[in-house]
Amino acid sequence: MSKIINILRCVVMLALSSITLADTIIIAADLWCPYNCEPNSSEPGFVVEVAKNVFEKHGHQIIYQKMPWSRAIQDAKDGKINGIIGANKQEAPNFIFPSNEQGISDLLFYVKSGSSWKYNDEQSLKEVKLGLIQDYGYGELIDRYVKTQTGTPWVQTISGNDTLERNIQRLLLGRIEVTIENNAVMEYHLKKTRRSHFLSVAGKARSETGNIYIAFSPNLNVSTTYAKILSDGMNEISQSDRLDSIMNRYGLTNWSKD
Repeated sequence: MSKIINILRCVVMLALSSITLADTIIIAADLWCPYNCEPNSSEPGFVVEVAKNVFEKHGHQIIYQKMPWSRAIQDAKDGKINGIIGANKQEAPNFIFPSNEQGISDLLFYVKSGSSWKYNDEQSLKEVKLGLIQDYGYGELIDRYVKTQTGTPWVQTISGNDTLERNIQRLLLGRIEVTIENNAVMEYHLKKTRRSHFLSVAGKARSETGNIYIAFSPNLNVSTTYAKILSDGMNEISQSDRLDSIMNRYGLTNWSKD
């Protein structure tokens, strides 16, 4: 009987140990649907679903919060949250990144339908008022141009909530003439709001397709562990049909199989 009791005690201790090791992981960003959408909804975004799929298997709980992008970056730097969703390595240079991406991103120029402006080079940018989102990374060329034009009427940045919709409204009202956005995000939003015919594509903001990640706080020791778990998990779900299933829910295809 004593042996049985000792075995039961060991089982209980192991269970308690696993509970202790299970963490609540807070990730945040501004709305960037279909990558990350409304929290606590049936479709919180495919990157959020990927994170839940990977981390919950290890006993961790994912909490996704919606907040302005600049605040999300700062809160992660301060260790108030664990990570940010949809980051590239240029806009979060000191963060801890998994070894493989959670999505890809093509950045396009958008203009009001009927506009004749097309992007050719940096000189063509000087012909228009460009509306961007504060602390977003748009690629080396655009980011360099923005730095030289900060404080001038030619580059206008906004922050806070609903930045995508606000930039669309500014474009339609003529307050800006061009904006840059991820093509999947813009097309998803325009389709949802039935305004696809209101805007047109005016060129690529960068020639190459960029990778996006859940990037983890540079000031939390556990970030390296989380990045490793996410990397291993991405490899696993990419080789199964789970990533396909998640992507299909948002009308997207699995980029890792292209």
